[in-house]
Amino acid sequence: MNIIKKLILVVVMANLCAFTPLAAISQTPLQDGFAAFEKKDYTEARAQLEPLSKNGNEIAQYLVGILHENGWGGFAKSSTEAFRLYILSANQDFESAYEYLADMYYFGNGTSKDFEKAFKWYAKIPDDQKNGLVLKRIGDIYDEGLGRPKNPATAVVYYQKSADKGYSLGQVSIGYMLEIGRGVDQDQVRAVSWYRKAADQGNARAQTNLGNMYETGNGVTQSYGEAAKWFRKAADQGYPRAQKNLGYFYEKGLGVPQSYSSAVAWYRKAADQGNAGAQYNLGVAYFNGNGVLRNKDQVIAWIKKAAAQDHKGAQAALKQLGVH
Repeated sequence: MNIIKKLILVVVMANLCAFTPLAAISQTPLQDGFAAFEKKDYTEARAQLEPLSKNGNEIAQYLVGILHENGWGGFAKSSTEAFRLYILSANQDFESAYEYLADMYYFGNGTSKDFEKAFKWYAKIPDDQKNGLVLKRIGDIYDEGLGRPKNPATAVVYYQKSADKGYSLGQVSIGYMLEIGRGVDQDQVRAVSWYRKAADQGNARAQTNLGNMYETGNGVTQSYGEAAKWFRKAADQGYPRAQKNLGYFYEKGLGVPQSYSSAVAWYRKAADQGNAGAQYNLGVAYFNGNGVLRNKDQVIAWIKKAAAQDHKGAQAALKQLGVH
């Protein structure tokens, strides 16, 4: 369960206890069930909450839905049953269930994917309770036209709200919109600022984008050394685009000592994760014998993988090699 959803549970517990005398807090099955849930005693939580859920209690339905979704308390893991309970809870206007239900529609868990319904439930969350993740998802819906007409300008509004809450993916999104001028006036200096905020939180995509800005000198003083630093931070987290970029820097000696063997090692990490650019570069390394022994079979194998992902350079290379 992600940290934002854990925070929702804390709010639920606070609401349960807000007007309950201290001596009475452990006297109702609902409060006992929630207390067991908080202690991760999911078997006891189920024992207390399941009867309440069956009797229509919206808070219990929500909590038992979480048990089903995660396969806790002896339940078989079932997104379908979780969805059924979340919708029962949400239809009784239990606000904490809205995000869970929206997520089920957004990802198609336990039900068919339905972005229009996902948007409906995300939008129903009170504005002061919309967390950074929810705001980012609403932004994505507008930006990508998921169940609604595309509206990049409205997407920017939600990305900005998400970023202002400190949510790193929202910060990356507003940074990207500013970088390319989508839905907002282009401002690469501000883009760098938002990428840096997210990168400082350890977001690998932001670290890679920040590295790109340093590589090109867009919005910041050009520096291959700084670019390599940020690529490495992301590459060490297993982010394939950064691994490919760092491999290229080693191949060319940009911001790091030139090393074909290091280049190949990073290309391979990214290629094994399906990065088409890295697959092509690894195939070229085998063709030239840079960092590896020349091997025509490996050349064809890796370039074919890249070409299958519509990498134009790889497709042209196959033609030159006479491979179909």
